[in-house]
Amino acid sequence: MDFKKLLNNAENNLVNHRRILHSIPELGFEEFETSKYLVNFIQSKNVEVIYPSHKLDTAFVETFGYSGPLVVLCVEYDALPEIGHACGHNIIATASIGAGLGLQNIANDLGIRVKLLGTPAEEGGGGKIILLNNGAFEDAICSMMIHPGSENVVNPTFTTIQQYTVEFFGKDAHAAGAPQEVINALDAQIQLFVNASTYRQQMVQSDRMHGVISEGGFKPNIIPSYTKSEWYLRSLNKDGLDKIESDFYNFVNAAALSTKCEVKITSPDYRYEEINNNKTIYELYLANSADIDRKMILQKDAKSPGLGSTDMGNISQVFPSIHPMLSIDAKDAVLGRLAVISANILRGKNKPEYTPNQDCGDNLIIINSDKIHLKGKKADNKIYYRHTGYPGGIKETTPNKMKEKNKSDEMIKLAIKRMIPRGPLGRQQLSNCKIYRDENHKHEAQNPQTIDIASMNSKNKI
Repeated sequence: MDFKKLLNNAENNLVNHRRILHSIPELGFEEFETSKYLVNFIQSKNVEVIYPSHKLDTAFVETFGYSGPLVVLCVEYDALPEIGHACGHNIIATASIGAGLGLQNIANDLGIRVKLLGTPAEEGGGGKIILLNNGAFEDAICSMMIHPGSENVVNPTFTTIQQYTVEFFGKDAHAAGAPQEVINALDAQIQLFVNASTYRQQMVQSDRMHGVISEGGFKPNIIPSYTKSEWYLRSLNKDGLDKIESDFYNFVNAAALSTKCEVKITSPDYRYEEINNNKTIYELYLANSADIDRKMILQKDAKSPGLGSTDMGNISQVFPSIHPMLSIDAKDAVLGRLAVISANILRGKNKPEYTPNQDCGDNLIIINSDKIHLKGKKADNKIYYRHTGYPGGIKETTPNKMKEKNKSDEMIKLAIKRMIPRGPLGRQQLSNCKIYRDENHKHEAQNPQTIDIASMNSKNKI
């Protein structure tokens, strides 16, 4: 049986499922609609799925093949707060399920068993770690998955990470009443952030220490007695993380001491480990990818340092595993490719110092917006909606109509807007993008650097 033919026949169907998953983002351990949708899809192929499984309400299992070594394909499908499937877990889910269903009819011929394992809560919840402890990977000889990215990297770097919650407890009062009688818990958080920001100047370039204040008080005239912040600490390996964790504790305790606050530091009873890409498997993946005309590169040759984290790292410490990054071919929309590249620049995701909650991106100038291209029939069939604010005031238009009205710049900005965070941070980042309909712009004095997106990937331009 021709495996490649099986996958080609399923391609359009899988793309449609990917789009549906994108429209129903759910947070970790809450993926009830998503997991049910995936289970129903798998069961439509005349197979039985165990759901739920391994003591997790949104996990599922299906195994193909009667005997032989067991290969586990991890299916991720949780989303991020506010920005949905910005990490591409909808793509991961359909890719793993597509590979599993493609192997369904040939697993016995290959002498293997293939397990499709639905793994909830990768985004901070440690779903795979729980499944590992509950026996979901029992008898496995290896585990695999892919992740969308900016480059085709067969052995990407993923760091070890530890999450922390820091709570300060003080004494509140009215700010205009007796401020000398209070202990300001917000001052403690601010001092902690100052300590961390100062420390970053001397950090190893690949290390990360970033946080947000999740509770900082209620009213300006009430000095807060309680505040809370959330932190992620990352490093390339255990020794590096141990060091910055020790320093972080010193920063927290120093902030508490200087403000006379009580402090509570909590963290999960696990940490995400660094990825251990199995060389034997990724070299086979490298060769097989070349056979289907998809060139993969090694991490050492990649432009991006790849400093994310995943609970797949924990699995890779126990079983031979790979976690390749694949550049996504948005073949039906060059506009989409431009929007992805632009969003990454505006957010600063192309920089080692990238921090999700900070505006660390660059200013961006886009020229020749009138020449933007949409492949297929999207120029006529894609619909943009807006509402006037009055009853019955919904309006619609198409990309071609927007071009006719000299609004191609708005079309590009709308595509980028959907790929950056909502709220003040996103609005600030979007304001750093200037779009011009032709090649003329007003920023020659800033000596802007030209970026040829075609040199990144030939499919970025027609």
